[in-house]
Amino acid sequence: MIENNQYDALLLDLYMPNFDFQTLKNLCKRGRYTDPKQIGLHLWVKSEDKKYWILRNATNGKQRDISLGSFPLMTISDAREKAQKIKRDIVNGIDPILQRKLKRTNSLKKDITF
Repeated sequence: MIENNQYDALLLDLYMPNFDFQTLKNLCKRGRYTDPKQIGLHLWVKSEDKKYWILRNATNGKQRDISLGSFPLMTISDAREKAQKIKRDIVNGIDPILQRKLKRTNSLKKDITF
């Protein structure tokens, strides 16, 4: 019997030549759809109404998925721009996941008042 997390690992990257808003909006088949114009950018479809942008990259030999936002709230062009920025940060030695954690920690510290 395959568990949910094992099933997710079995999903294939699906290539789509027409990577436009209407095509992505109509997707309902579970899977990870690859953007042909931005290496590493994928639309992760969990169900018809749950779609997320992720950037897959390898840092220090470890593959990681970085969440960029949900579709359609984040447009294709916004997801591409955000992916480019994160890739530039990685090239400059900045760990985007660590940066995100530090921002959350700092914002929580600011919210604490006695």
